[in-house]
Amino acid sequence: MAVEATGSKFARNNARIFFIVAILAGLYLFHDGWLGWFTDYMHNELEEGGGKPTLNLQFNRYAPFVLWVFAIYFVIAYFQIPKRRVLADDQGLTVQNQSAIPYANITHIDNRPFDKKGYFLIGINEGGQKKELKFSDRKYDNLGLLLDELVKQTGAKPESEVKSDSNAAT
Repeated sequence: MAVEATGSKFARNNARIFFIVAILAGLYLFHDGWLGWFTDYMHNELEEGGGKPTLNLQFNRYAPFVLWVFAIYFVIAYFQIPKRRVLADDQGLTVQNQSAIPYANITHIDNRPFDKKGYFLIGINEGGQKKELKFSDRKYDNLGLLLDELVKQTGAKPESEVKSDSNAAT
């Protein structure tokens, strides 16, 4: 059975929050830097600098544009996050529409940190090169089912069935 993990709601909500913060902070600084005539802020800063803008005024003039570029980045990320995909099917593991990784190439699955930290690691041997992929629940939703499918397809034993040295003494 094919199991698919898609971009997480956590990452999408973070992109939304950062977008709103960048827009609002940019508007606030833009007001101080360019519309400060109405609040006497600009007059005070120009007087303090001897007719030239102070460092604070210059920051308030140019930082909004940088913040708005970040806001554009976060909007793009917001719409790209749902397109993230990891698929475990009969052919293998497919990450982001790349070629499928056959289950025979998976050397290990380290799922120990999954319950507490929300990620697991997969070791892959592709053409003599060893790589390790990390899948986090902050990037993907539905990882629990994906992990179960990977364990089923690869034949890896769950952690509860593996006897460690500390369990052997009891």
